[in-house]
Amino acid sequence: MNKAVIATLALILFATAIGIHTISEKRNQPTIATITVQEIDPKVSEIIRLKKFFDKHETLNAEEWASALLLVSPSYRDILSQILVIETNGDHTAVGSSGEEGGFQIRSKFWGTVPSTIAAQVQQAAYVYATLYAIHGSEYRTVRAYNGKGYAADKYAYAVLALKGE
Repeated sequence: MNKAVIATLALILFATAIGIHTISEKRNQPTIATITVQEIDPKVSEIIRLKKFFDKHETLNAEEWASALLLVSPSYRDILSQILVIETNGDHTAVGSSGEEGGFQIRSKFWGTVPSTIAAQVQQAAYVYATLYAIHGSEYRTVRAYNGKGYAADKYAYAVLALKGE
């Protein structure tokens, strides 16, 4: 785990365990103003949000996936998280029966070599999703196409989209 992730998690644990407060004077009376994690760094609160989602689903490598998802557009973070949970639940070394690889089960036959690192897999999945979205134009049709076609792709799309808002 890299030093930035460790430092971020340490800050999260510290802020959660004891709270972060400052003392200010207002008309000679001390008041306590709470500083939220969001005010410290919005990226920290986004990592916390994504990690909670992954922890709820007992996703492997939750911290690494949450950190790596910060590298892509905020509009892709939730849908990619949902796809990841349904595909492999975070196993970045997974290999599917039809040659799908990595955490997002991407077929190198169509999308190029699947990288071995989590961060690079997130980047590739974002590219795949953006490309499919440009073709299909809606979230449902894009997720369906991500899986293939037919009844199985419909079931897959419903399963992925059912995680929305968790």
